[in-house]
Amino acid sequence: MIWNLKLDFKKNKKQVPQFFLLFAKKAREFLDVQLEKFVYTKTHLAVKIDIIFQRSKNRKQKLQQRHN
Repeated sequence: MIWNLKLDFKKNKKQVPQFFLLFAKKAREFLDVQLEKFVYTKTHLAVKIDIIFQRSKNRKQKLQQRHN
């Protein structure tokens, strides 16, 4: 059934209702925005974790220098 529907869409694009195309476009835009937010959040967190790691590493080195 779905396969036949896909073939029909390819044969005659006028068969596809306009609301379906609009819905598909909006869905793609929504998913793109969600993906951008996800990537931004993960990148932002990775940078924060790296900064925290570097700071703790620097503190450890300073403490070791004080004790020597």
